[in-house]
Amino acid sequence: MRRFIVTRLIQTLVVMLAVSFGAYVLIGLMPGDPIDLMITANPAISSADVARLKALYGLDQPLVVRWFYWLMMALQGDFGYSRLFTQPVTDLIAPALGNSLKLMLASWALSLVIAIPAGIYAALKPRSFRDYAVNLSAFAGVSIPPFWLGLLAILLFAVTLRWLPAGGTGQLDNAQGWDALRYLILPVATLTIASVGSHIRFVRGSMIEVMRQDFIRTARAKGLSERAVITNHALRNGMMPVVTLLGLEFGTLFSGALITETLFSWPGMGRLIYNAVIGSDYNLAMAGLMLATLVTLIGNLLADLGYKWLDPRVRLS
Repeated sequence: MRRFIVTRLIQTLVVMLAVSFGAYVLIGLMPGDPIDLMITANPAISSADVARLKALYGLDQPLVVRWFYWLMMALQGDFGYSRLFTQPVTDLIAPALGNSLKLMLASWALSLVIAIPAGIYAALKPRSFRDYAVNLSAFAGVSIPPFWLGLLAILLFAVTLRWLPAGGTGQLDNAQGWDALRYLILPVATLTIASVGSHIRFVRGSMIEVMRQDFIRTARAKGLSERAVITNHALRNGMMPVVTLLGLEFGTLFSGALITETLFSWPGMGRLIYNAVIGSDYNLAMAGLMLATLVTLIGNLLADLGYKWLDPRVRLS
């Protein structure tokens, strides 16, 4: 186990290094660097000023050299200044990450609370009326575009009924109780409906396959109740594919949801990374992308460890 974890951590470092180089080069090759944007805002700037500014920002150096300098600073915990927001990158990421975690964790947890019982309920009697009903609901949730669902929610609950705010955070750090939850309900509901369908399908398919195995028939032959068969034998084995899905989705908890955050004016990581890439804010874009990559790799590692916990027969090698 220890050797496996150490090996995976070394692989994570190698992947992070490769991703950082690729992302930096791709962002650097995008048309319009920060100095070009300054020239557009002030056409009276002279060529000498342009050369001086490019030397000051290091934009006169080759991309490989600029990436190496960025890497050395990042390893020291210094991700530089944001050109768009004129603030240190770490000061911008911390609140945006907190907002995304509030939104994504709530929707993720709510989706699993709904998907696991619904998937098991449908799998116990496949091709029955309740199986078809759960499947229909799951397909409907997967098929509805999040932006369209969010717009409908805003029109109904914010514009027509005026029960909930249309967007924003309402200063969640200072709000308490219902005042804080009001701003979370619509975006969390939108993300939950958009993701719960795929979770239900994974749980259902996995549980149907497990319930057909020989050890389930043996457990029933021993006289165990149906509840004991499901909870003690089927569920642990049936959760293996679901753990894979959750490991892949783990990175989205920290990278945010761009469409939903934009629709509900939620200042999270999705909007922050998008604005940084569009605005050629190299430092902010790189920090956000590297955070998303790191968390995704950690999620994959946790999924592998989850396999071992669910099924001791799994060998980590």
